[in-house]
Amino acid sequence: MKTKIFFISTVLFTVQLTSAQVLWSENFDNLTLGNIGTDFTGQTPGQGDWYTLSLAYVVPADADNKYFKIVAEPNRGNVLQIISLPSMGTNFIQKRGLDVLWNNRTQGNDVLKLAFDFFTGPSLSNYEVSGIGLSDNNTLNSSNNVITQMTYMPGTRHVFAPGSSSSGYQLNPNTWYTFVFYIDYTNQKSYFLIPSLGAIAEYNHQAPIPLVSSIISSANNVNSTPTHSYKFDNFVVSAVNNVPLSVTNNFISSKFNLFPNPANDVVTITNSENIGVEQIQVFDISGKAVQSHIFNNENQVQLNIENLAPGTYMLHIQTNTGTAMKKLLKQ
Repeated sequence: MKTKIFFISTVLFTVQLTSAQVLWSENFDNLTLGNIGTDFTGQTPGQGDWYTLSLAYVVPADADNKYFKIVAEPNRGNVLQIISLPSMGTNFIQKRGLDVLWNNRTQGNDVLKLAFDFFTGPSLSNYEVSGIGLSDNNTLNSSNNVITQMTYMPGTRHVFAPGSSSSGYQLNPNTWYTFVFYIDYTNQKSYFLIPSLGAIAEYNHQAPIPLVSSIISSANNVNSTPTHSYKFDNFVVSAVNNVPLSVTNNFISSKFNLFPNPANDVVTITNSENIGVEQIQVFDISGKAVQSHIFNNENQVQLNIENLAPGTYMLHIQTNTGTAMKKLLKQ
């Protein structure tokens, strides 16, 4: 597993895929305020066909429907609220049937995209965990098989996902964030993005990625501390034909280093994962190509920039895994 998180310009996330096919969306505005359902055993769907499961490990009587609600949010309309148990346990909510929708997608749209909004809530001094992910099953139990997920810890306000660094990324309290998942079945990769923070994490799956069947979210209380509520809004599941180049290229770019930079005559280009360099093109600030160099899949190369005028240049580094872009200052 590669455990890295990278940060890129937020504007890169505005790329829109013209072939995007929305499979399902939910903003909760058409649902009734109050409890989602009447069955907290995960057997009968409630409003919006959401299934709920409340598992109280220490105090069985604490399990209830009241932890899953549609509530009004100022300036946003209705949103989904999930509340943790007052005693040790886990509350789950699930949206099923994504496998059926996926199997009816447009041919060639082999990347699944999930976008949604998440409200962090207040900071906590206790240890609780919230998570949301994509699962390969249409059932609810204490050991749901999740393909990829994000985990939020309100005690430290850190969010984690497969491929993120061990420290994750710290969020602000009482703030709405948009999160995005991509599952690239063709290349066996998944991505997690926080667009407003310019954060991206990539994970390489070691086996074929299972077919996504459902969205599952959980609110966990692991040491009988006070409850915490989590809010969600604007779920959109889409089938697209690829992961945007703004995601993949900038992930590759983060793996390359230039030194020295600024440079006078020769700059060395290295990367952390033995990525083979095939070609480097040098562009000036007007976008004109001023140099082009061919390489034989070398993971460390040198450029002679002695004849370039002082100024700022962009290097387009073509590799066997994509194109990286790095800024170079010539003195």
